[in-house]
Amino acid sequence: MSYISISAFGVGAESLALDYHAEYIGKLKQYHSRSFSRNFFKKNDTASDDIKAITGDVPTITFKAFSEDCEIHFGNSEGCNFMAGHDIAVVGTPHMAEQVYKFIAYHMSGNLSYTAHYIPIVHNGFRFWFYTYDDELLRQIQLWLIQGELEQAVGRARLLRNDCTVYLFSDFPLMHSEFME
Repeated sequence: MSYISISAFGVGAESLALDYHAEYIGKLKQYHSRSFSRNFFKKNDTASDDIKAITGDVPTITFKAFSEDCEIHFGNSEGCNFMAGHDIAVVGTPHMAEQVYKFIAYHMSGNLSYTAHYIPIVHNGFRFWFYTYDDELLRQIQLWLIQGELEQAVGRARLLRNDCTVYLFSDFPLMHSEFME
């Protein structure tokens, strides 16, 4: 299996990835029927109430603009241990501004001529529709950044070491998820 490699040591065309995944002690329940994007929440006034009906009153990591707790949100969740062992909700698919993906791709390949649209893709063994790019490099950059942000947020509960539940509301599938309707 090969992946585009982006690391602190530079960017490589391809690198080998180990196909190893540690098992969680806790549970990751993913609700994937909607995009759960910023735009989704702006257009759906009852979305937050619908989510609360499922999760109850648990700490939530989401977009800064929608966060009740401004200490922790997408883009600012690294190294936060106070949620370890607690049930939490991670709400949203943290797309970055399109310019971020294109900036990185431009410095890797010099090309910026692609636009995003909904297409069927395969990523981490999942086949799903996603708002992304036809260009493989640009798509891998986008997926890598979104997956990293979601894994960082889910990881705040420390599911590897704790028997707790993370409720994930995102159309981006994560490994170890139990997919809910």
